[in-house]
Parts: sequence; structure tokens; C-alpha cells
Amino acid sequence: MAISKKNSSAHYKDRDGINHHSKELENIEKLSLICENAIKSENITNYLKSELLNSQGLGKTNPNHNLCEGCDSERQTEKRICRCMYYYNASDKTKNCNNCKLKVRWRNVGKIKIEDYEVPMQSVVDSVGGIDLVINYNGEKYGVEVKPPNSTETISRMVAETLTYTSTYDSDLSLKPAIAVFKENDDGRETYQYKIIKMLDERYHNEWEKITKLVNVFTISVSEHGGIADFKIEPFCKYRGHKCDYHSTA
Repeated sequence: MAISKKNSSAHYKDRDGINHHSKELENIEKLSLICENAIKSENITNYLKSELLNSQGLGKTNPNHNLCEGCDSERQTEKRICRCMYYYNASDKTKNCNNCKLKVRWRNVGKIKIEDYEVPMQSVVDSVGGIDLVINYNGEKYGVEVKPPNSTETISRMVAETLTYTSTYDSDLSLKPAIAVFKENDDGRETYQYKIIKMLDERYHNEWEKITKLVNVFTISVSEHGGIADFKIEPFCKYRGHKCDYHSTA
């Protein structure tokens, strides 16, 4: 399948159809070719930016993540969840939990630690936001795209977003591209994204493997009690009877 030329002024992650469930498999196939060609290219980040971006940096950014000012709403968006995942578990940051309206506090009880959240590009790029979470796993840093537990956004869009953000962040791909999906939604049912990554791994392994050679996949499990959401970020363990190194030593 040939990769079609750009026919839109939008970045790849924002194009028509990228967030349609009915086009999930079609988009996964296209992204698998982008990932395959990126790995074969002389410069992965340059190739990814040529495929995924339609504008370049406009000026330097200067993030300040020393203070959490709390949330003025109880609505759990990806930004608010990721902010709490970072600040609530950071001993050297100023928290403001008393003035926060989030119903739960996100406590990390897993082995994988969060090093930052909402990391902006080093240069401002129109319609390109921040990397949701930076995690450290096995001594490597990952720039992770996250969606809330009740989100129905497609895996295709999550993959396109993390590839866009991590390749735009710097030329060395110092933050490895990754996605993290919640296993269960607020009703205790499997999330759309978790169902899809299992389906892709089991039934569309060739295409999915091309993507996961470049994009790392993690899951988030949560146990909520007494206003605390205990969460673990773990690598997605391949199905078909195999165990990853993480789960073999857990």
C-alpha cells in the first residue's frame, strides 16, 4: 500500500478520518508504513516530520512545572489527570490539593516513575501541543500520549500524536514515542483503546508490529478508594502466550 501525498493543510494527527472508528484499521495500515519507512530512513525524526507536520517551529517555549495550582473543576481531562499523576507523586514540587476540585488524587503505586507532564515542544509549532507524560522505564525516557479512561479517541490518532510530538520535540528522538491506555473506564468496563490494542496484537499483528517497533505501548490500571486512585503504568504484555521482561520479573 503506497503512502498517499499530503492533501490537507492539517497535521497528520488532525486530518479527516484519523479519529473515526470505522477507519481505524485503514489508518493503522498507513501508520505502519510510515513507521516502517521511518526506521529504514537515514534520519527518523526528519522523515517523521516530513510525513506528519505541515508547519515548523515559530519560537522558543519556556515551561515551568514547579507549582501545581490545583484544578477549578472536577472534570477529568487528560491534562488534569496527567498533572495530578506528576505533582501528587513528586516530593520536590509544591502541591495545592486543598484548592483542587478533582474528586480523586492520582497516586503512583507502580515501578515506572513519571518525570514530567505536558512537556511542550522546544519551539512553538502551530496546533502541536505538549507531551502528556514523560516516564522512565529501564533507563529510557518515553514521551507518552494518554487519553482519559472514558475517551473513545482512536489508537490511530494516539499513535500519530506521539510520533508527531516526540519527533518535533528534538532531532535526536531523546523521548521515545509511546502511548498509554487505561484498561478500564469509570464503569469498570474495558476501554475502547484497550480493546483495540488487544485486537491489533492478536488479529493484525504484522501491521501492529511495524508500529510497535517504533511506538512503545503501555497500559494504566487503576484501583480507586477513599478519594485516591492508585495507578500503575506497565508495558503492554504481548498476547499469544509470551511475557515481557517487566512481567517476568514482577
